[in-house]
Amino acid sequence: MNYFFFYFTYFILLILFYFILFFVLNRVLIILLNQVNILNRNNFNFKFLFFIL
Repeated sequence: MNYFFFYFTYFILLILFYFILFFVLNRVLIILLNQVNILNRNNFNFKFLFFIL
Protein backbone atom coordinates (compact mmCIF):
# COMPACT_ATOMS: atom_id res chain seq x y z
CA MET A 1 0.00 0.00 0.00
CA ASN A 2 2.85 2.36 0.79
CA TYR A 3 4.50 1.82 -2.58
CA PHE A 4 1.24 2.34 -4.38
CA PHE A 5 0.74 5.71 -2.68
CA PHE A 6 4.32 6.72 -3.48
CA TYR A 7 4.03 5.92 -7.18
CA PHE A 8 0.61 7.52 -7.39
CA THR A 9 1.86 10.84 -6.00
CA TYR A 10 4.95 10.65 -8.21
CA PHE A 11 2.75 10.15 -11.27
CA ILE A 12 0.56 13.16 -10.40
CA LEU A 13 3.60 15.37 -9.81
CA LEU A 14 5.04 14.30 -13.15
CA ILE A 15 1.81 15.21 -14.96
CA LEU A 16 1.71 18.61 -13.24
CA PHE A 17 5.35 19.22 -14.10
CA TYR A 18 4.83 18.46 -17.80
CA PHE A 19 1.65 20.55 -17.90
CA ILE A 20 3.47 23.58 -16.46
CA LEU A 21 6.46 23.00 -18.74
CA PHE A 22 4.35 22.91 -21.91
CA PHE A 23 2.29 25.89 -20.76
CA VAL A 24 5.42 28.00 -20.21
CA LEU A 25 6.93 26.88 -23.53
CA ASN A 26 3.67 27.74 -25.26
CA ARG A 27 3.70 31.27 -23.81
CA VAL A 28 7.37 31.82 -24.68
CA LEU A 29 6.89 30.54 -28.22
CA ILE A 30 3.86 32.78 -28.83
CA ILE A 31 5.78 35.82 -27.54
CA LEU A 32 8.78 34.98 -29.73
CA LEU A 33 6.60 34.47 -32.79
CA ASN A 34 4.90 37.81 -32.20
CA GLN A 35 8.29 39.49 -31.82
CA VAL A 36 9.51 38.05 -35.11
CA ASN A 37 6.22 39.16 -36.72
CA ILE A 38 5.29 35.82 -38.26
CA LEU A 39 1.90 35.51 -39.95
CA ASN A 40 -1.14 35.00 -37.74
CA ARG A 41 -1.99 31.71 -39.43
CA ASN A 42 1.39 30.18 -38.51
CA ASN A 43 1.04 31.50 -34.98
CA PHE A 44 -2.34 29.80 -34.64
CA ASN A 45 -0.93 26.53 -35.94
CA PHE A 46 1.82 26.61 -33.32
CA LYS A 47 -0.72 27.33 -30.59
CA PHE A 48 -2.84 24.40 -31.74
CA LEU A 49 0.17 22.11 -31.90
CA PHE A 50 1.22 22.94 -28.34
CA PHE A 51 -2.34 22.65 -27.11
CA ILE A 52 -2.46 19.07 -28.40
CA LEU A 53 0.86 18.25 -26.74
